[in-house]
Amino acid sequence: MKTILFPTDFSNNARSALNYALEIANIFQSEIILFNSYPIPVYAADLPIDMSVSQSIRTESESNLKKLAEELTTLHPNLKFTTASNWGFASDEIITAAKDLCADIIIMGTKGASGIKKILMGSNTSSVIAKAHCPILAIPEGINFTNFKNIAFATDCLDEELLAVEYLCSWIKKFNSNLTLIHVADGILNHSFENTIVIRFKEKIEENLLLKNVEYDSIDSPDFVKGITEFLLDGSFDLVVMAHHRHNFIEQLFNPSHAEKLSYKLALPLLMIPIENK
Repeated sequence: MKTILFPTDFSNNARSALNYALEIANIFQSEIILFNSYPIPVYAADLPIDMSVSQSIRTESESNLKKLAEELTTLHPNLKFTTASNWGFASDEIITAAKDLCADIIIMGTKGASGIKKILMGSNTSSVIAKAHCPILAIPEGINFTNFKNIAFATDCLDEELLAVEYLCSWIKKFNSNLTLIHVADGILNHSFENTIVIRFKEKIEENLLLKNVEYDSIDSPDFVKGITEFLLDGSFDLVVMAHHRHNFIEQLFNPSHAEKLSYKLALPLLMIPIENK
């Protein structure tokens, strides 16, 4: 993992996520790109465009990024920090920056949305999850960094998800983590058959990826997100991981993915690893 894209709006929420980005960069010896997107003022049709206002917003963004980079370089001289900014909608610009700057992962803070705000706006993090082509680590507001000793991988036990576990292997090695597979059984299939599916998936991981001592647990719940969040309430895990199946626009609109829904609910870091649907 050579390059981390860290989007920031300079808020306390972003600061909390920055601690995770710094710890991970230290472990992987990654460069951190500090990124900020800023809106361009919208003027009424009959009013002249004041370019000085737009330039002022841009200058403030670049100045804040430079100040943050200098502060972090002083505190973490072993790490490399660069900056980038652009105007536009935050989620779109984050996706574009990740592609253009060849980011290996996006690490960003998330703040849950609810009610009409969630329906109309969602959150920047959820929007990025839906579109990103690289892994995303979403950090909930107000949590402190905890070493990823125990990792929960929420899985449908599909063969394509083995690619996500393969990506996760470097994290498991670096953090000396324990891996537990979490499968939500919705009751449609026979419970014994569901259990067999999980065991077989576990065996594939151990055989193909040479991971040992992988644990697994099945949750009986008709609601995936509710089942996962309730299971994680006991505080046994430090990181939740999912293979994120990207959807087209219509599917996103009417059927947001489990990963997008979980980004609103979890009080734990959530790592989404995009995979192609088969």
